[in-house]
Amino acid sequence: MKKIIFLLLFFSVIFVAVAIIVHSQNIKSFNKENFIDSARNYNFKIIRDKFGVPHIRGEKDVDAAFGFGFAQTEDDYQHVEFAVKMARGELSDFKFSLSSLGAVFSLIFGNGDIQKLTNHIEGVELDFLIKFMNVEESVRNSIETVPKSTMEYMKGYADGVNYWAALNPSKIDQSIFPVTEIDLLMGMVFQMPLFYGFDHNIDELMSLMSDNNEEMSSVNSLSDNVTVAKIKSHFKPSGSNAFAVSKSRSSNNQTMLVINSHQPLTGPVAWYEAHIKSNEGLNMMGGTFPGSPFIHVGFNENLGWGATVNQPDLGDIYELILNPENNNEYLIDGEWKAFKKIKQLFKIKLFGPFYVNYPIDMFFSDHGPVLKDENKAYALRYVGMSDI
Repeated sequence: MKKIIFLLLFFSVIFVAVAIIVHSQNIKSFNKENFIDSARNYNFKIIRDKFGVPHIRGEKDVDAAFGFGFAQTEDDYQHVEFAVKMARGELSDFKFSLSSLGAVFSLIFGNGDIQKLTNHIEGVELDFLIKFMNVEESVRNSIETVPKSTMEYMKGYADGVNYWAALNPSKIDQSIFPVTEIDLLMGMVFQMPLFYGFDHNIDELMSLMSDNNEEMSSVNSLSDNVTVAKIKSHFKPSGSNAFAVSKSRSSNNQTMLVINSHQPLTGPVAWYEAHIKSNEGLNMMGGTFPGSPFIHVGFNENLGWGATVNQPDLGDIYELILNPENNNEYLIDGEWKAFKKIKQLFKIKLFGPFYVNYPIDMFFSDHGPVLKDENKAYALRYVGMSDI
C-alpha cells in the first residue's frame, strides 16, 4: 500500500512539474550589453547632497530623465520593480504550503474556483483591479495623444532604469526587463483614481454584487471586501493638506507653499525626493513615487505645485438591466447590446522563472467595467476612465 501511495505521489509531482514547464513563459530577452551601450547616448551627471538626495543634471531633458531613472532605481530598486509589476498586472505570487497543493492543480488547468485560491496568492487583488480597469487597452488606444517630447522623456527614464539593471544583473528579476515607457504610462493611469477615493467605489460595487449571497462567476469571486482591504493596504491614504501663504501675510515677506500630503514612509507610494535639471530649461525639485518619471509635488524657480488625497464623488455605479433571454446582453438606449468580453490572463508566479496563466473572462459596457452574475450586473464609471 505504501508503495502505491509513493508511486502516486511521485507521478503526481512529475505531472505537476511537466505541466508547470508547459505553462511557463520563457524569460524575456534582456540584452544587457545593448543598454550598457545605450548609456553613451545620454549626457548626464548625478550629484548627491549631504542627505543623499540626487541632483540630476542633463544636457537635454531626455538626458536628465535617464539620470533620474538610474538614480531612483539605484536607491529603491525593490519598489521600482513593484511599480513595474503592478502596472502590468503581474504581482500575483503563489505561496506554497501543504494546504495549497490542491490549488496548484486548479491553477495549472484553470478549472478551479479562484475564490478558494486567493488566500494562496499575494498581490492578486491589485492584478484584478488593474485588469478590471482595463488599463493596458486604455493606454494603447490613447497613446497617440501623448506629445512626442513626453514619450521621449519617459523613454529616457526607462532607459536609465534598464541601464542600472544591466549593471546589476544579480540584484534584479530579469523577467520584468526591459522596462518601457508603456509600463510607466500604465502605472500613472492606474494610480491616479486611487487618490480620489476610488476604493470606495470598488467597495460599494463589490457589496452590491455580494447581496443575497448569490453565487457569482469566477471573476466576481475576487470581489469581496477582503479584496478591498488588501487594495487599501498598499496605498493607505489618510488625508492630506496643502496651503499657500501670500507674502503680504507672511512674517518674512516671502510667498510660501506648504505641501503636506500624508503618505507612508515606505512602500510604493512613499515620497522619493529628487532634483532634475537640464540645459533645455527643465528644472524641478520635489517628491515622486517609485517608478514615476515626473515630480508629483514640488517647485521650480517660478512656481510650486502640490496634491492632496481627498474624497470627491468622482464615480458612479450603474445597475444594468440584463436581457432575460441572454444575460450576456444589457439594455442601453432602448436596445439590447452585448457586453464586451475580454479574457484577461492572470500571470501567477509559482517559483523561480515559472508561472501559470489563469484565464478569467471580464466584461465591459458603454458605462464602464462590469461585475456580473447570472441575474444582475453593475457597471462602474469614474473620472479619468479612458484618459492618460
